[in-house]
Amino acid sequence: MAFFDHPDSRDAVAAERAFLGRLEGGCQVPIAAHAVVNGDDLGLEGLVADPEDGQVFRDSVAGSRREAVELGRALADALLAKGAKAVLDAVYAAEKAGKAR
Repeated sequence: MAFFDHPDSRDAVAAERAFLGRLEGGCQVPIAAHAVVNGDDLGLEGLVADPEDGQVFRDSVAGSRREAVELGRALADALLAKGAKAVLDAVYAAEKAGKAR
């Protein structure tokens, strides 16, 4: 199966999945991540959007591709600190209560 391994894709996906995992991303909230590998570097852009009012929290990080998972988590933490946490909390609370937001 090593034939199917593409190191650039593997590292990009690791960063994107770490971002989504840290945010506990599902289908309830518009969440996006896009990683690009360039040599030994990795850039990651991410966003969280409020489905109610359309407010968008967006940021990016860059670093070594060897730190793909850490970069994904750091980007998620940055967006949470900017206000995405309130959006996610509201959506997940409404879902838990059985209410569509």
